[in-house]
Amino acid sequence: AISGAEAPPMLRCVKTGESEVTIHYCSPRKLCSFGKGIVKGLGAQYDCDVTCNEPQCMLRGDAECEMVITVTKKPPRTQEKPHP
Repeated sequence: AISGAEAPPMLRCVKTGESEVTIHYCSPRKLCSFGKGIVKGLGAQYDCDVTCNEPQCMLRGDAECEMVITVTKKPPRTQEKPHP
């Protein structure tokens, strides 16, 4: 049998907008910071700006974490041409 500390976390993701997803997370380990780090790392990997608002957090005493993730693609970088 799996004890509470060994059980996998509960994750539920809902697309809440064109560039927004809400992640609901619940685990006795309360590793929501780890999840936010993964999300921000993915944004950096794919050259996107990522914001993460957390209206609910288990570390603040809430029953679950709710992370509202908004992604915006960074504008393409322009390369300056050297002057002759």
